[in-house]
Amino acid sequence: MQITCACHRNARDAFVLRAGIALPAHAAILDDVMTTGATLAECTRVLRHAGVQRADGRSLARAPSPSNRA
Repeated sequence: MQITCACHRNARDAFVLRAGIALPAHAAILDDVMTTGATLAECTRVLRHAGVQRADGRSLARAPSPSNRA
């Protein structure tokens, strides 16, 4: 996969799972503030690679896009 956004490059390989942890088939990921979605995407990628069948992402708030900022 080609990663073009710096935010996604920075999140790539930022998360790892320790060996021996039992994972559920369905996981929920909670992010306090979603800016670009890179954190949720990378966490989902790591969980899916480890065998989680479904990962749902939630955030408490979303930062405005640069085009919508005053």
